Amino acid sequence: MEREKLLSLFVKKYLKHFQNKMDIKTFVSKITDTHNDSFWMGFIIGIVAPIIGFLLYFLGQFSHKFLLSDFWEFIVKVKLLSPLISLSLLLNLAVFFIFIWLQWDKAAKGILMGTFFYGAIIIYLKFF
Repeated sequence: MEREKLLSLFVKKYLKHFQNKMDIKTFVSKITDTHNDSFWMGFIIGIVAPIIGFLLYFLGQFSHKFLLSDFWEFIVKVKLLSPLISLSLLLNLAVFFIFIWLQWDKAAKGILMGTFFYGAIIIYLKFF
């Protein structure tokens, strides 16, 4: 109940410019609907979100200096891939907490499994 009140306050304050005059209760119920709560959706997001995080890092820091292919060659050659993957996993952390807040526990478990997948890759890159 408390969560629905917070969401309705958020909607009232920040989303007044909706073209579609959706009822606030309908909007809140669509967001908090557990129909979208699935392990595989969370796992796929957990795999894709760090890739998006990596691309955002590249665009924010290096896109004016390097092409993506040159940047990729550089980080593989200098062995910076595992720290960059770790940095990219911060996006998974944000998505994980959003899913916990929405009470999408199955999707949050999927995010966690995607993070463990990347963790295994990081361990492999560091020690082998």
